[in-house]
Amino acid sequence: MEMTFSSPQMFGFVVRAILTIAFPFICMFIAHRKFDGRIFPFVVGLVAVNLLVIPRALLRGIFVPDSGDFTLRLVISSLIGAFCEETARFLMFRYMLKNYDTLTDAVCYGIGHHGMEVIPSVSFCFDAIATGSKLNSVGLEAMIAGVSAEEADALIKQIEIYTSIGFFQHADVVLSWIASLAMQIAWSVLVFTAAYRQDYRKFYFAAILLHVVANVLLLNTIISLIGAAAMCYIAYRVAKSSELPVSHSGYYD
Repeated sequence: MEMTFSSPQMFGFVVRAILTIAFPFICMFIAHRKFDGRIFPFVVGLVAVNLLVIPRALLRGIFVPDSGDFTLRLVISSLIGAFCEETARFLMFRYMLKNYDTLTDAVCYGIGHHGMEVIPSVSFCFDAIATGSKLNSVGLEAMIAGVSAEEADALIKQIEIYTSIGFFQHADVVLSWIASLAMQIAWSVLVFTAAYRQDYRKFYFAAILLHVVANVLLLNTIISLIGAAAMCYIAYRVAKSSELPVSHSGYYD
């Protein structure tokens, strides 16, 4: 069986790997240079996501059924994930970021949160690059020599997945990052207003609800972009009505 990775396919995975790692930092650089965004909320956003792994997994292990209706299981799992993430966001704004009390800080936190969710996916690209390089170097027959039939079949199927991914699939992934980033920023702004305005506590619950909606219903990239735009508009209206400071420097309105 003759299978190879073409140069454009390999190039696509290399570019995607670079963008996967660089995208959050590019966004933070723009926020810092153009809007006076501060680095510490971004770092806290990166770290906070890692702190959620164990409690979120424990809660899902307790409350998500091992079998049964898929939709119900998805909703429960999404609700637990949203509750953990938005609660962590609220606690970080209240206790870890006391001196980072502007809407721009909330945006930077959202960029960091998004970054830690995106960066681990680079392993997919690295595996594709490594597999493609070995395939082009030694050939498929050498790669499956000495392995079981099941392992060989699994490897062939994985190679077929990699080779089926073209420019438009890579572009779709990048667009999904934009939607995800926009939603993380919107939820951060909503929870930020809840943390700093006593009468805005309801927007903590609104962020949880919107988070669940995104996980359960916004499964297509185009729909996700539309949903993200709507959530950003909601966050903008809430932020404007809260009259919280936009930037610590106060050099723009």
